[in-house]
Amino acid sequence: MRIQNKIMLGAVIFVLCAAAAYAQTSVSSIPVTTARSTGRAEAAGAVRVTSTAASTPAGDTFTINYGLPITNDSTTGMTLDAGDTWPAGCTIAAVNNTAGVVTIGGCPASSGIGQYFQLDGVRISLDGYAGTSVNATVGALLTTITAGQTQAVVIQSIAAGMVDGQTATLKNSAATALANATNILTNPAKLFVKEGFASAFKTLSEEGGANATQATQILLTVAGLPAGVNVAVASGAGTTGTLTASFSAATFTSLVTTSVVTVTGDSQSAVETLEFDFTTSFGLGAGAPTLPLAATSYTVTATLTPNDAALSATGGIFTSGTPATLKRPKFAVSSLSGTVLTILPASTSMLLPFASTQANYDTAIAIANTTTDPFGATSGAAAQNGTITFNFYPNDVPTTTIASYTTSATSPGSGLTATGVLNSGSTYTVSLIKLLQAAAPTRTAAFSGYIIAVVNATDCHGISYITNYSGFTSFSPLLVIPNPGGTPRSTQANEQLAF
Repeated sequence: MRIQNKIMLGAVIFVLCAAAAYAQTSVSSIPVTTARSTGRAEAAGAVRVTSTAASTPAGDTFTINYGLPITNDSTTGMTLDAGDTWPAGCTIAAVNNTAGVVTIGGCPASSGIGQYFQLDGVRISLDGYAGTSVNATVGALLTTITAGQTQAVVIQSIAAGMVDGQTATLKNSAATALANATNILTNPAKLFVKEGFASAFKTLSEEGGANATQATQILLTVAGLPAGVNVAVASGAGTTGTLTASFSAATFTSLVTTSVVTVTGDSQSAVETLEFDFTTSFGLGAGAPTLPLAATSYTVTATLTPNDAALSATGGIFTSGTPATLKRPKFAVSSLSGTVLTILPASTSMLLPFASTQANYDTAIAIANTTTDPFGATSGAAAQNGTITFNFYPNDVPTTTIASYTTSATSPGSGLTATGVLNSGSTYTVSLIKLLQAAAPTRTAAFSGYIIAVVNATDCHGISYITNYSGFTSFSPLLVIPNPGGTPRSTQANEQLAF
C-alpha cells in the first residue's frame, strides 16, 4: 500500500513539474537609459515576454504594472511590436491609466521556445516620483513566469531635464536702462539653459516619432513689460554642440509674453547648452514708451513645456481612447529664471565732498532740477519731479550717526512744492543747519563731513557754499555720481561735474 501511494505521489509531482515546464515564460526589457524627472509622458522601455517552454496555454492574459500613471494608450502610440514572433492574437486589451497597468489579452498558445511578444511605446508620469529607476512587474493568469524574472527595468535612471547652464565663462546677465532714457546701457541680456543629461533635449523623431506629438520644447515667459518696450530673443553664440532651436515668437512686448522654443537639432551623446540672448529696444513715435519708466526689473522664466496635468489631454480628462491630441512629451512646471532688463531709477546722485557747521560756519546747498530745457521734445530731457534724500556722513561716526532725510511737506528751505517735491525747472536752496535740525532734531554736535544727495529726477546739478555770513564764503560744486544701479560704483568712472 505504501509503495502504491509513493508511486501515485511521484506521478502527481511529475505531472506538476511537467505542467510548470510546459507553461513557462521569461521577462526581459529594452530600457530607456535616462528619463526627465518632471516628465508627465516619458517614454518607458519595451517589455518582452518570451516563451521558455514548448508551448503555453491558449487564451492567457498578462498584466504589466508600471506602478506609475500611464499617460497614453493603444490609440496614442502604445503597440505590441510588429516583429513579435508569438502567434498573432495577443492584443492590448485594457489600459488602467491611473493604476499604471496594461493588460495583454487573447494570447494564443505559443508553439515553441523563444517566441515572444513585446509591449512598446508606453509613456508614464514621473512627476513627484522619488525613485531613481522604474521597474515594470509582469504577471500572468495561466502561465508560470520564471522565478525571479517577474520584473523588468524600463527606465534605468532619472534626472533633471533642464539645469542652469552658467559656467566660469558663460554668465547669465541683464540689460539695464535709465528710467528716463531710451538707450540701453548693457546689451544683450543672456540666459544659459543646459540639458540635465545627454539625451534630455530631443527632436520630434528622437522623442518617439509617431509616439510623440512634439519635440522637446521650452516655454520662455517675459511678463509685465511696459508698452513700447520690446525684448527680442534669439539663440546666442554660447549655444554648444549641434543644438539648434526655433522660436514661436521673436519679440516679447506688453502684449506678447511667451515664446515656445522647439528643439530642431541636437546630439544625443553630449550634454549641450542653449544660450538665449535678449535684446531690448524702445519703440519710436506713437510706439515709444512713456517716460520715465518705473524703476524695476523684468524676469524671464524657462520651463520644459507643455505643462498639462499627467492624465489630462486637450479638451478633457484622459480616458482610454482619447484622440491623438494628447500631448507627448509634457512636464510638471520647474523653471529656471534670470533678469532680462533692469530699469534704473530716474535719479541723480550728487556728492558734496565737504560740508560743515563748526565754529559758527554754515553750509548753503542749492540743487537745480534741469529737466526743463530749451532743446525740445526730441533733444531735450523728459521733465521729471522728485523728492531729495540727503545722506549724511559726519567725521564723528560712529559716536553719533545721522539717519538719511527725505524732503517732505515740513522740509526747511525754499524751492520745493508743498509736499516736498523738487519740480522740473526749480531750484532748492537750504541751510545745512536747518537741514540737520529737520533730519536729527536731538543732535547737538556740529557737523563736519560729506553728504550724498539723491534726487528722484535726472539731469540735476548742485552747488554749495561754506560761509560764516560775515565776509567768508567758499564755493564747492556737487559732483555727479554715475548711476550705480546697473554696475557697482567701485567699477565705474570717478564722479564728475557733467551728467
